Amino acid sequence: PAADGVLGYFLLRRAGIDSVMWYPGGWKEWSGDPALPIVRIVPAEELMWRFQRSRRLFDSDAPSRGFAFFDVRHPADYARGHINGSVSLRSDYFADSLDARLSRYWPELDRSTAPIVTYCYGEYCIRSRATSTAAARAGFVRVERFYGGLDEWRSSGGTLVRSEWPPGGE
Repeated sequence: PAADGVLGYFLLRRAGIDSVMWYPGGWKEWSGDPALPIVRIVPAEELMWRFQRSRRLFDSDAPSRGFAFFDVRHPADYARGHINGSVSLRSDYFADSLDARLSRYWPELDRSTAPIVTYCYGEYCIRSRATSTAAARAGFVRVERFYGGLDEWRSSGGTLVRSEWPPGGE
């Protein structure tokens, strides 16, 4: 009920969190506004379908088309094995380096319509959660988190790609 939302709002404000918003219409009002970001969990099967549709699954590790796709683990771990089409952007540099990576790999990407997907090791890794929040703050409306990460990818039959470490020129 609306009373629960009001109570939650005031408790969070009392705890010192100033950037709290309360939507009297609840989830329906929030999700009905196309300008507000919603972080959605995306499963491995959906990612595989996207790659097959864009015909990038078997390309020579070219960046995904139509959506930004970031591996937010350490670059050395990325080099040992990552999902084809992902670009390495370490989680602790994500907010500061996002614009540079986007202009390099996805210069035409529209933040209001194109998805951005982040992943890390698996469901116990919090890096993809933190970077999803950073992506929403950077203006992306369609934010997606591959929650299962590499663990789910491998268990769904996905393969990993290796690259050189340290990377040349980066």
